[in-house]
Amino acid sequence: MTDTTWVLDPPTTITTKRLVLRHFNMADAPALAAHLDNLEISKWVTTMPHPYTVEDARWFIENLDAPLRFAITLRDTGELIGCVGIGKELGYWLAPAQWGKGLMKEATTALVTYWFNHTDDDLPSGYFVGNERSASVLYHLGAVDDGVITQTCRALGQDVPCQRLILTKAAWQSRQNR
Repeated sequence: MTDTTWVLDPPTTITTKRLVLRHFNMADAPALAAHLDNLEISKWVTTMPHPYTVEDARWFIENLDAPLRFAITLRDTGELIGCVGIGKELGYWLAPAQWGKGLMKEATTALVTYWFNHTDDDLPSGYFVGNERSASVLYHLGAVDDGVITQTCRALGQDVPCQRLILTKAAWQSRQNR
C-alpha cells in the first residue's frame, strides 16, 4: 500500500445517521482516558498502554500521525465514544457501553467509503484472535484473510496472534452493490 493518507485532503468531519466523525482536540483527553483505561478496550489494541492516563491521551492527541483518524461521537449528544482511522491500516475502538449497536460498522463504513472514493489502494487491517466483535466489523466490510502473525499487545505485555486482513476496492464495491 502506498501512503495515500498523506496525499488525501481529509475532511474535517464525516457525518452518518447516528455519528459524527471529527478530529480530536485537547478537550477530548479526559473522555479518551476514561474510555481507554478499560482493559476490555486496550487488550485488543497493539500499541495502547494500560493503565491509560490523561497524559497518555494528551500525548496521543498531540502526536496524531494520520490525517484520517477521527473521534467517533454520537450525533445527538456529541459524546465521544470511540476512534476510527486509517494510517498504515484501518484501526478502531469503541466504548463497551456502545457495543452491539452497529455503531462501529457505521463508522468504518463511512470512513472506508471516503477512502475508496479517493484511492484505489488496498486497505489492510487485522484483529487479535478472539476479538470476534472486531472480526465481525472487518468481514462486514468485505475484508478477506491475509494470514496470521504474532504481534505484541502492549496493554497485556505479551505476544498474541493477529489475524491479518485485506480489503480491496473491488471487494468493497461488490459489497456496496448488494
